[in-house]
Amino acid sequence: MKKKNFEDNSYQTHEKHYLGYYTSDLKKARALSWKRTDTVDAWCRQRLISSIDPILQGYPSADWLTVGDGRYGSDANYIESIGGNALATDISDFLIKEAVAEGYIRKAQRENAENLTFDANSFDFVLCKDSLHHFPRPTLALHEMLRVARTGVILIEPLDDLAEVSVRQIVYRRLKDLFFSAFLKRSPERFQYEEIGNFIYTVSRREIEKTAVAMNYPLVIFKGVNTYYIEGVEDELLADNGPLLRRIKFMLRWRDFLYKLGLKSPGVLVSVIFKAPISEALKETFERLKYEVRPLPSNPVLHNEA
Repeated sequence: MKKKNFEDNSYQTHEKHYLGYYTSDLKKARALSWKRTDTVDAWCRQRLISSIDPILQGYPSADWLTVGDGRYGSDANYIESIGGNALATDISDFLIKEAVAEGYIRKAQRENAENLTFDANSFDFVLCKDSLHHFPRPTLALHEMLRVARTGVILIEPLDDLAEVSVRQIVYRRLKDLFFSAFLKRSPERFQYEEIGNFIYTVSRREIEKTAVAMNYPLVIFKGVNTYYIEGVEDELLADNGPLLRRIKFMLRWRDFLYKLGLKSPGVLVSVIFKAPISEALKETFERLKYEVRPLPSNPVLHNEA
């Protein structure tokens, strides 16, 4: 019998993963928490998804595609709540079909991020939040997103802190590794995997920048955001200002402090690859909100040939 390709096995594993949330009462209860807006978990998710607000405000009539949005299409729901138009997609359509049926989102369909069925330039923006690192061939998925986007692609993904280091970060990491090794008997992990089998593919500014330059795009924008997760945040109400929320806020302040000192990279990188120039007003908005705006050089060879 022919052995399955690695990527095919990965696709099926992830689809079955979401099937569990659709068929198991215990997992279904956890899945339903993803649609709530009054929990500590919702507050944590809001901190990340709100990174796209300047784009939603700058392009109020844009059409959006969300990729890897299998948690009831919650990213598409956020876009629609701001007045945008979105199509939610995922390798599994179990939960997103249910979300459409109950009116949580307007549109959804099953899509493989590494082989999207849409024509080129079908959507103004493509958003991929917390999903690229699950894909077996993430670089291919990114180029598929760039293909179907007219204006830009937004990634909100874990940052590769091994790719973005300074002298201070190297010293801090060595000291931390020595502590973990000596007292906790834990060695630093260069490669990490999630329990369902996928390699956690983290991204870096340089990687995104090179992708954009290679395609002769004019601009990339970055913003680092720190996060922290504690089991149980899905059940603690935000209004209660409970122990989990207080602990998370403390850890975020600590990580932000280390980031400002240049000792640690942020946990999440918001990356925007623009395929076309943006308005001066939007550029000023990004700069005012402390996003890194990086204009890219145009290809000199193509320029000379023209």
